[in-house]
Amino acid sequence: MTKDVRMIITIEIENNRRMTINFVIPSDIFGQKMIEIQRQIGEMISEAVIENYDDQIREEEAKGLKVLGRETRVVEMECGEVAIKRRVYQRKDGRRWKPVDELLGLEKYQRRDEKVMERNSVPAAQAAYRRTAEISSYLNEKAISASTIGRDVKRVGGK
Repeated sequence: MTKDVRMIITIEIENNRRMTINFVIPSDIFGQKMIEIQRQIGEMISEAVIENYDDQIREEEAKGLKVLGRETRVVEMECGEVAIKRRVYQRKDGRRWKPVDELLGLEKYQRRDEKVMERNSVPAAQAAYRRTAEISSYLNEKAISASTIGRDVKRVGGK
C-alpha cells in the first residue's frame, strides 16, 4: 500500500520575491524523497539569495560601472549544486569584474567551494585518492574523480 502527501512551500525573500514549490511525497520512497526535497529547497534558496547579493552589489558597489552581461556557473556547495547567475562589470581600467565570485570566495574556474574541498580532503588523508573519490561520489550522489580529490587536497593544503 502506498500513500501520497502533497506539499506546497512558499518562500519569500527581500523585495517581495516569492517562490512556490510543489511536491508529492509517496510513502514507499519517503526518506529518499525527503532528502531530494531538502536538496532542491537548499539549491533554490541559495540561488535566490545569491541573486539578491548581486542586486545589492549593483545598487551599492557597482554604481556607474558598465554591465557587460550575466554569466552562469555551477558550483558545488554544502547545500548542493548551485547555479550562480551573476552580473559581469567592466571596471574603469577596462578589466572584467565579477563581484559575486569575490563575495563567495570563488576563484577563476573553481567548481567546488572551500567547505566541499575540505570535506573531500579529510578522507584522502587516510585513504588513496581513488578510494576517497568512490566514497565521496557515493555520499554526494555525484561522480568525482581521483584527480579532482588530488587537486582539492593540493588547494586546501596550500591554504
